[in-house]
Amino acid sequence: MNDTVTPEELETMLKEQIPPKIIKVRRASDLPGDPSSIPGAEWKDPEKVAE
Repeated sequence: MNDTVTPEELETMLKEQIPPKIIKVRRASDLPGDPSSIPGAEWKDPEKVAE
């Protein structure tokens, strides 16, 4: 399994019956006004992502 996917691959995966779980780990201070968020992505505090 690759560690990365292209935008086109991600678009296809998101349309599948069971889409992948996407976790964004940006700092909370970087989130407001961020236009590049992926719909359905779950945010996790990068300091606590291993929990």
